[in-house]
Amino acid sequence: MQSQEKLLYFEYTIKSLINWYAELGCREEENNFSVLKSLKLLFFVSAANSEPSKKSLLLEDVFDEFFALPYGHVESSVYKEIKNQNGALNYYHINNSKVSLLENADLAVFEGLAPEITNEIDASIGYLKEANKFLVKMSPFDLVNLSHAWYSWQKYYKIAKDSGGLSSKIPFSIIKAEDKLFKLTTF
Repeated sequence: MQSQEKLLYFEYTIKSLINWYAELGCREEENNFSVLKSLKLLFFVSAANSEPSKKSLLLEDVFDEFFALPYGHVESSVYKEIKNQNGALNYYHINNSKVSLLENADLAVFEGLAPEITNEIDASIGYLKEANKFLVKMSPFDLVNLSHAWYSWQKYYKIAKDSGGLSSKIPFSIIKAEDKLFKLTTF
């Protein structure tokens, strides 16, 4: 999928996550959906319903470039678009502290997106709500710690470091096959 089209699905995901945040009694305009938090949540949405034995539309066709970086899983093409546009996306502005709806943004555009993809995003968010209804309220660094608990990040970040780098592409098959963690546990 081309980066600009992928960005629209990312923005749809952000809209849906902010709606979930509001359902928990939080004020949308006071969200803490920084770039870091938004990218962590994108990973969890993309991985939530994935299974080894079936095709994952989100991991294989839409958000198909997850890399292990120091702060966890990052969809590299989405991250590059955010950086290239200085956070000014099509309908939202995202920075290091929050996401804001752009003035005159018409979110009706999301109605024209492919329903098989938006339905998959919605189903994944529904799954996450059941797994941890407060996931969207977690701090960015708690989400980083949560992603660091995933095998895929541990293995592929180690590969990156062992080769002298800071990033390594994670095959979607590894994410699909691993245990999915959506809550931090204390020992």
